[in-house]
Amino acid sequence: MADSVDRVFGHALTTVTKIRPGAQKPPPSARLTLYGLYKQSMEGDVHDVHPRPTTADHPDASPEHLRREQEKWDAWALNATLSRTEAKRRYIETLISTMRQYASHTDEARQLVEELEF
Repeated sequence: MADSVDRVFGHALTTVTKIRPGAQKPPPSARLTLYGLYKQSMEGDVHDVHPRPTTADHPDASPEHLRREQEKWDAWALNATLSRTEAKRRYIETLISTMRQYASHTDEARQLVEELEF
């Protein structure tokens, strides 16, 4: 089962690169959800990788940059209890749902979604 999830996950990552520039982007919250699931899938628990970014760690970072880095860390941390396989499965499901909502207006996008469904 994990092999099929790995295969579809790899295809999902390829699919993301096929989305044309200028296509309607999902809101930041949806992109952060996908980011968190992707990082959990690839690297495991964020707590084992690095601490949450702070001004002490990044004194030269602008407040906006630090806020974005913290949002990304938080999105990843939300998935800390998931196995890598489960995170991949949820990434695929979330990507399909997101593409249906924001990228299904073209035949190409609909075809990409159909290829991902399993």
